[in-house]
Amino acid sequence: MLPAEPPKFQSWAGLLAPIKSGEVGWRVFALQSALGSVGRDTTPDGVFGPKTLRQVKGMQTNNGLVADGIAGPATQQKLIEKISHKTHTAFTSIPEGLMRGYAEAEGGNVLAATNWYTPVGGKAGVDCGPVQWRQYGPPFDEWGLRKAFDCETSFSFAAQLLIDRMREYGQRRPSLSPGMRLKLALLAHNAPFLADQYVRFGKFSTPDALAMWTQKPGGGHYTHAEWFEVYTSRLLKYVT
Repeated sequence: MLPAEPPKFQSWAGLLAPIKSGEVGWRVFALQSALGSVGRDTTPDGVFGPKTLRQVKGMQTNNGLVADGIAGPATQQKLIEKISHKTHTAFTSIPEGLMRGYAEAEGGNVLAATNWYTPVGGKAGVDCGPVQWRQYGPPFDEWGLRKAFDCETSFSFAAQLLIDRMREYGQRRPSLSPGMRLKLALLAHNAPFLADQYVRFGKFSTPDALAMWTQKPGGGHYTHAEWFEVYTSRLLKYVT
């Protein structure tokens, strides 16, 4: 039985800790689901037993990785890359590489990444998985968590949401170029009110206001206009 709540990581090191034989829980479920998406014979039950160990080693061998059966950062990133390509094959209107950028910028290339932060006035919940799909709770819906921690399902969710947003933005403001529609649809994943500003007015009405949820490497916060460029660039990193 899977835990009632997503995992809580006390540090960045904990988030990046390899998934090993003997572990149980959502991290193992996320790994097993990803292995299944790339054609490995797995049962996503959240228990890292001998069968999962064999499938991890087989996947590593087939992809030029050290076949130690430990799903560390390199193994998880390779699974994300392969599932990203699979998703783009299914959603041809989404540029190749975008889901890979999502997973890196939002989830740190961690299959079971979580963020328990809830903004002031927001509904309690946790951002889960490679695209940080918000799940509300506690209590949490187990099937919602299963979808969020399944890399292929979460990529498909994000891709369809982008398509729907781009269509909506084009209808609301036909003068928007396809590239700007995509960037605004991406921004809406992080700051929907900013995307709505641009669609409504054709520009940001608060470009110089500080995006208080952000942090610059050297300290301080990005402005709304700066964050639009920084955030979308991160997600578009692998798009050629």
